Amino acid sequence: MKRMSRLVLLILGAMLLIIGGLIVNSQDQTGVFASQLIGLRLDIEVLADRAFGGGTRPELWTGNGDPESPTILADLWFDSELVADVAFGAGQRPLDWAGAASTNGAVIVRNVRHDIELLADELIGEDLRPEGWVGTTNPLELCDRNLINLVYVLQTAYNAEFETIPTVANYCTALRLEIENDYIEARNTGSPSAEIIAEMNLAIRGDLERLADEELGLNNRPADWTGNKDINSPGLLRDNFVDIGLLADATLGQGQRPDG
Repeated sequence: MKRMSRLVLLILGAMLLIIGGLIVNSQDQTGVFASQLIGLRLDIEVLADRAFGGGTRPELWTGNGDPESPTILADLWFDSELVADVAFGAGQRPLDWAGAASTNGAVIVRNVRHDIELLADELIGEDLRPEGWVGTTNPLELCDRNLINLVYVLQTAYNAEFETIPTVANYCTALRLEIENDYIEARNTGSPSAEIIAEMNLAIRGDLERLADEELGLNNRPADWTGNKDINSPGLLRDNFVDIGLLADATLGQGQRPDG
């Protein structure tokens, strides 16, 4: 048992080094602002005081808060992971944890902020933040990981623009409803019919279920798997994204994704 525990720790350590190295070597800080990086560092330090005790930091702590540093993104991510090991347990993360999983600087900043807010919910209290908390002006970073990724795909692949304003109450719910109405139900001019899109979504579901059988075993599925096979369900595409994320977590590791 001890041997297995040591092996797990070695694997986790290797993964941290590999992922951190990828971020350092590939980070593109286009679209990243110094104020975002400084805000992340300040909030990570607040969480570290809660996790380790005021002024106490682990040996590997970087503490890098220099927005001009070539390793700033990797160091922010790394320190947030050290806090997460205390908050959730070594190597354990909640299902909504985003992780770095990108070489795009703006995406890394978005993911780290999303995860810091999850840590704050765990260490401080859900929707509770201490005085001086920097936080984010982008409410999308407070939404669940699957919605964030869906928005990213729609924006980068289809140049989607959304009408939901950041100050609206229940922003994440409102944005999800907008996507379901305008994109999933294909109400935009020139889009395929709702029937065709529904058939494509169902075909994706079929491929997804077959892949899950191959990777996880017949009818063996992760917790929270939706398994939505209803062609008339307005949430079919959303549930496909959710289950794709769950399958990726189960086969690649929590929050881990291949480059590209």
